[in-house]
Amino acid sequence: MLGILVYLVAAVLILFFYVLVFPTQDFFYQLIGALIVSLLVWDMTTKRYLLKISRIFAIQWERQTEQFFCAPSETKLTKLKLFRRKRNDEITPVYIEKLSVKSSAAMIVTLQGEKNVKQAATLGFQHFKVLAQKAAKWQAYRKYLLREATVDFPLIHKIADTLAPPSEYVTGDDLKLTSDNDFLKRLATTSKEVVHIFTTTSQLSSDFITTVANHKKDIKTLHFYICSPYIQSHKSLLDLTQEYENPAFTRQKGQFVCNDDDSVHVEADMVRRMIKILGAIRELARLTNQVNIELHFFTQRYPGVKIKALEQKGYAQIQPGPLSYANNLYRFAVDVKESEHNQLLQKDLAAFRQSGKIETIELKASSGKPVGEQAVKEMCQWLCSRGMTEKKLQAMHSRIKDIAKDADSDKIINDIFLRLEKVTDVLAQGDQVCEVLAPDGSVTHFSTGLIIEKDDKLLLIKKADPFYKEKYSIVAGHVNRHETPVEAIKREVYEELGLTLSNPRLITPAFELNDACRHNADRHLWFVFKADLPDGDYQLDSSEISKTKLVPIADLKADLLTPGALGVMKKLSYMP
Repeated sequence: MLGILVYLVAAVLILFFYVLVFPTQDFFYQLIGALIVSLLVWDMTTKRYLLKISRIFAIQWERQTEQFFCAPSETKLTKLKLFRRKRNDEITPVYIEKLSVKSSAAMIVTLQGEKNVKQAATLGFQHFKVLAQKAAKWQAYRKYLLREATVDFPLIHKIADTLAPPSEYVTGDDLKLTSDNDFLKRLATTSKEVVHIFTTTSQLSSDFITTVANHKKDIKTLHFYICSPYIQSHKSLLDLTQEYENPAFTRQKGQFVCNDDDSVHVEADMVRRMIKILGAIRELARLTNQVNIELHFFTQRYPGVKIKALEQKGYAQIQPGPLSYANNLYRFAVDVKESEHNQLLQKDLAAFRQSGKIETIELKASSGKPVGEQAVKEMCQWLCSRGMTEKKLQAMHSRIKDIAKDADSDKIINDIFLRLEKVTDVLAQGDQVCEVLAPDGSVTHFSTGLIIEKDDKLLLIKKADPFYKEKYSIVAGHVNRHETPVEAIKREVYEELGLTLSNPRLITPAFELNDACRHNADRHLWFVFKADLPDGDYQLDSSEISKTKLVPIADLKADLLTPGALGVMKKLSYMP
């Protein structure tokens, strides 16, 4: 009855507007037109019509999903993401519950990097677990993960589809229990074994350490692969920050070091990750008097796969993890038992160690200390470049310690505090320019520089000060007291070019150059950044800069540059 009443009211209203707009039209045609339009309007407001639209979307969504997983490409992935964004549904527990297996797989893939997706307040990590378990039921999805995870291992990649697991799969906590127990049992029955273990930042179980210690006579060599703790020399640690860009419900509470609003505190969590890596190295170093251990650092990125292999036993486990989610919920294990397949894997591992994507250290009992010192040094430089001070990091001390759960957490964190405090003290000294006076009387200033690269050309500025003899430099300047290097380079860009710099990226560890300046320094400690600047006219400070010039990298010449700029170009390999 209510539906009919709504229909009649709509018909009368539309008829009224028809009379206003088309006063000369025949009344009969006006009435027929009003009834037709009102019928359409009424039908579009019904649940029946909305369900039709939803079904059409679901069919199209699954069709594009099948196309992507059968023949993946970046173009298809982008198209799939855009299709989901257009729908823009709020993700709720009920929404996830109603998703099909294929739609769950599509959601897992397309939610990567979508930190600001619309999600209900009631949505939690347990719902992501449901999503992952649903997706894992689809074999095409599992094959996709396996192919993506083995791109660094070409021989295995070619036969990835033949390694796809059967329908009896396990994920998450069940996977850890099942796969770890199975692997440790095989390790316990081997002889003169060469073992390979891949991990991200730690996850060395006490069971594994105990098994290695108990069967040390049966292990010839342990190859241990892990992300490098060097945050500036290598890129793998920073590459993990992509995990912070996913929706909040995809991460487990207590997984990362977070702010009060549950957003990830990037700097504090990087410290936490470094502590975990150093802890794993420390545990392994204790076994070096009994077992030959080769430590392999991923230098560019974590390869997106966990591998456990026993060469002599002819057995391996491959656990694909190419997605950017931090947890292991979506992983599954593939057993490699065929002799031929294991031989291919060993060839791939040998080639991987020679690929330049890892740095190998023969681990000794004494190795932990120099590795730790270098890692902490680079971490401090990176934290400084991010504007972190001892006081800011001190506020996160307990959170880092609670999540790292490492025996040396306090020691490492306090070491970082002391180093940051020294840098803060140096930055606060002096009337204008930050400097360090060496025992021999030489003076070192803190300097920042910015690389602006476009179409294989570098933006250079010609110094107006006669001291620089009309030579060109990069945008650069001294770090003043009470400034961090980040604040200094932002100030220099604004003063010299009239532009606001938003996100400068430190591209190399701080380094010293023997380049004199007009402020009577003998050398400089350089913090060099890179950034993209908006197009447009620069507002030059004529007192410091006479002109700017885009110079092809191939045309850079030593006599064109100031000593500081020349040193930076050589350090960054722009010039021989």
